[in-house]
Amino acid sequence: MRKLQTLLLLSLYCHAHALNSTAFSEAMTNPELVIERIHSAITTYIQTSTELDIDITMGSRAELIRGQVSRVHIRTQRAMVKNVMIDFGEFILHDPRIDMDQLYEHHKLRVLSMGKSDFKIRILEEDMNSSIRKKRLQIQEPQIRFLDDQLYFRARFQTLFIKSLVETQGQFEIRDQNQIYFVPNRIKLNRIPLPGFVKRSLTDKINPILDLRTFDLIDDIKEIRLKSGVVEIEG
Repeated sequence: MRKLQTLLLLSLYCHAHALNSTAFSEAMTNPELVIERIHSAITTYIQTSTELDIDITMGSRAELIRGQVSRVHIRTQRAMVKNVMIDFGEFILHDPRIDMDQLYEHHKLRVLSMGKSDFKIRILEEDMNSSIRKKRLQIQEPQIRFLDDQLYFRARFQTLFIKSLVETQGQFEIRDQNQIYFVPNRIKLNRIPLPGFVKRSLTDKINPILDLRTFDLIDDIKEIRLKSGVVEIEG
């Protein structure tokens, strides 16, 4: 009888505070199980066949009931995250709050909020080109090159019966905290400079080059560094 009353009170408490009852029970009796669930969801979120190190630091049980842990530290190499191939990534999430319904019902990672995220991401030129080619762009043979502090882009597109070559150089620019746009200095068509409205039309087709709004592991991008063959993103 007492056990039934306890379960009833537990159910009423979880309903009143919008808590997952299974998560509540595990957090109170065996919090390591909750940590294991979060660990498993991260391994599904980050798809890699090489390196993936995950360290989760638990706070109090009261915080864990709400889906919050003290810190999550992730290091990975050659990992696919949200259709972006990352050559190297390190993410430190401070006070992240996990969606427990998504975790328990769908075994998926969704970060509702966090204090901040310190992260480093390295993407290779060849992987960026592969990602760009998967987009449904109205251009052919798009190719991007990472140079030291400079970005080079070229592509071909069909105008009537003529296939024209477009070439441009420029920089990456952070927009809306977590989108990366390509901003060209000038554009040439078959080596002839083009007016500004043509440049805007082309950049509208290819931007954003990288959209990290759906990345649960980061917040705001603070710096982008271009090196030969590599782009490094930090926050």
